[in-house]
Amino acid sequence: MRNLIAIIGFIVAFLVSSAAFGAQAVISWTDNSDNETGFKLDRQLNGGPWATLPVTINANVTSVTDTTVVQPTVPGSADNVYCYRLLAFNKTGNSPFTNTACKTFAAPASTVPNAPSGLTTAQTLTPGAIDLTWKNNEAQYWLTTTEILRRTQLESDSDKLFVLAGWRTTFRDTEVGIGTRACYRAWTIKADKKSAQGNESCATAR
Repeated sequence: MRNLIAIIGFIVAFLVSSAAFGAQAVISWTDNSDNETGFKLDRQLNGGPWATLPVTINANVTSVTDTTVVQPTVPGSADNVYCYRLLAFNKTGNSPFTNTACKTFAAPASTVPNAPSGLTTAQTLTPGAIDLTWKNNEAQYWLTTTEILRRTQLESDSDKLFVLAGWRTTFRDTEVGIGTRACYRAWTIKADKKSAQGNESCATAR
């Protein structure tokens, strides 16, 4: 059996669904043998042990797609580096492995998140309550936390901080007190990074 020559490249395609982000690696090579039964593809993750992928690669095939790679989604987390090597086989044995080829699936950069905008406040029919609405300006909104600071003019009332996990764009503050005027500012937390504060909005509870 003549040896295979090197794997010659990768194509990385990013897939977007309604739930999450994913990735796939398309591994391609040149078939330099004419008597193989098929191919075996090994993969290594982040310098760990090699493992043969459980895929069937028939003779004369020159590419395969690995849909089990993981694209990190948390900003600032470690990258995933996938390495591949290939051999041909038939009933008499295996060819030598090709060279090793690697692809890095990088985590998003850890950057300061975008501040929320358009914060508005409104009275409600519930005594002592104020409704808040705002816009979350982060693309990966499901990874964010919104913090809202409330201040009133009452000397006996200290500042109140509300922490809202996940994607939130509305909140009802039921602890204001009848006839109390409260002012609010909001900011976004993502991967331990804090955005600037958004606009201030005030209202008086019924």
